[in-house]
Amino acid sequence: MEIYQVRSFLAVVEEESVTKAAKRLYTTPPSVSAHIKALEDELGIKLFERSTKGMKLTTEGSAIRDKADRLLSAALEISAQAASLRGQVLGGVEIGLNSPPSFLKATHLAAQLRKEHPGLELNFVSSDSQKIIDAIRTETLDAGFIYAPIELRDLTRIRLHRTELCVLVPIQWKDETPPNDWKALASKPWIYTHCYCAFHAQLEEQLKERNLTLATHVNCDSDDMRIELIRSGMGIGIMETFQADKLIKERKAIKWPSETRFYCDLDFAYQTRRAKEPAIAATVAAITQLWEVKR
Repeated sequence: MEIYQVRSFLAVVEEESVTKAAKRLYTTPPSVSAHIKALEDELGIKLFERSTKGMKLTTEGSAIRDKADRLLSAALEISAQAASLRGQVLGGVEIGLNSPPSFLKATHLAAQLRKEHPGLELNFVSSDSQKIIDAIRTETLDAGFIYAPIELRDLTRIRLHRTELCVLVPIQWKDETPPNDWKALASKPWIYTHCYCAFHAQLEEQLKERNLTLATHVNCDSDDMRIELIRSGMGIGIMETFQADKLIKERKAIKWPSETRFYCDLDFAYQTRRAKEPAIAATVAAITQLWEVKR
């Protein structure tokens, strides 16, 4: 029995698809199928049943799943420990990005990790802060950049930067949203998001203090789409000032003049219990150096 066969077996279990498992493992579907077939031949049992809904575990496959998982984990731990003893870090790390890669210094992070740990594979996934938090907790992601003023007891957070926010108003509503006129601001359509957003939480605190609620709004989870909707005059939004500056320079929007200032802290987060894992520790070290964090 080979470790790569066990890895393919578990990937198909989780993805319920040979094709998706192959994509995840950076190989081909025929290779994954061959691994499964070889494993079945060696064990003398059938591991999967094909159906219209995908690959489903047989009773026999279900019976060995947990042991296969423990076997793979043990093998990876041995490899990681051996690499650590050699002064190397192997494996992969998935990092969630909640803002443009250039702002998060993602390219510099990749270059630094490649130089210091050539055996470490780095993958970036663009998402929003709440989804990144959820993914870190379920270990779909290993770490990520987040905006989250709420307490997260199970995560370690490294404070990187205090980001300035602003309310961005389409240029055609310039005269309809006077400075500090919260009632006029709240009466206009807004570009919002489906999930929790630290930016919107601050905005809603200000509205609550004034007994105001927002008018109808468009829900959008994509930063690029949010900017496009504001550019086309579909609604008002709150975002990082560096993002807003693009529309302001195009004369498509204005920064709403207000005495209230908005800020949100950018953090790098990961599960506290995983802090000593070589890949996590190497990434954290690179982040703290890149962002010049004092710890």
